[in-house]
Amino acid sequence: MCVPDWGTIRPAERLSFRYPWEKTMAWKNTVLTLALLSLVSSTCLYGDDKAKPLPKKVPDELLKKIEDKLDPPTYAKTDEELIKQYAYQLREALKLGEKIEKDYADAPNLHDVRLRMMDIAETLFKYLQEPAARKKSLEIATRIRDSKAPGQARLEADIFIITDRISSMVEKDVRKELLRFIRRNMGTDCEIHAEITAISLANDHGLDDMVKELLIHFETAHLDNPIAKMLLRRMDRKPDVGKEFKAELKLIDDKKLSLPKDLIGKVVLVDFWSSQAETCTAFLPEMRKINAKYKDKGLVILSISLDGKDAKDELVKLISDEKLTWLHAFSGKALADPTALKY
Repeated sequence: MCVPDWGTIRPAERLSFRYPWEKTMAWKNTVLTLALLSLVSSTCLYGDDKAKPLPKKVPDELLKKIEDKLDPPTYAKTDEELIKQYAYQLREALKLGEKIEKDYADAPNLHDVRLRMMDIAETLFKYLQEPAARKKSLEIATRIRDSKAPGQARLEADIFIITDRISSMVEKDVRKELLRFIRRNMGTDCEIHAEITAISLANDHGLDDMVKELLIHFETAHLDNPIAKMLLRRMDRKPDVGKEFKAELKLIDDKKLSLPKDLIGKVVLVDFWSSQAETCTAFLPEMRKINAKYKDKGLVILSISLDGKDAKDELVKLISDEKLTWLHAFSGKALADPTALKY
């Protein structure tokens, strides 16, 4: 057997080196390789004969059938008859939902059916005083939460479950359950929504210390998330106070402005506004007064427009007509302006 001495073979030769017996097999290897590649390619592109078909969606007409049954009947003569007919209608809707669950067990939109079923069962419990329906709605919610439904649907079900579960718990157990709820949703697309829900539920149960702890964590963990910031501001929290205002802006004349670098040493009044909003334009006279009074004392007004790109000409005209002689930034992205989303 001829074993090569790798030390005497140059790198380029090593790449093409074959054992003697391999030379006679080279063409066979090539054919085999091409055949395998062909098989893999055809399987990737077309699928093999045994490939499973995609699961069927629950048809829209079936979803509508269930949804229609949520509307109270309009043909009852008395309130008693109305309640009776409505209860029957809702029970029939639940039966239909259960049949759909069996017939479309792998449907990618099965959660839509289950969410409707959950609402129906809860209606039977809350408004038609059927205690057994609460158990049914919790069972349905559990099926949604433990399924492969989209995150928002699973979270909605989870919120329903935990709200019911903690309703009769003592303070210590409520705290534990809420922490479990947060951990379950950590790292998911619904993490922020889950944490806000936990804060709200803790507040409802008078857990003031827990609310403070969760808010501190929320502010720290989601400092750069615009949705989280918006929610915090609505709760009178001020996540940006005391922090550097950073932005890369394009001015109305297409010049660039980098903050804070370009305005270091100035007091900057940042104003988010839209030329299309009367509440904004009504404040323009006051802005002119502020600018006239303080511009020579180190104040710089920076108005960031939330107008869309089609409104630029109108915006430029308004700035000129109203003599708004301060800095104006414009991205043309309306409410999706990156600086507005951030702050």
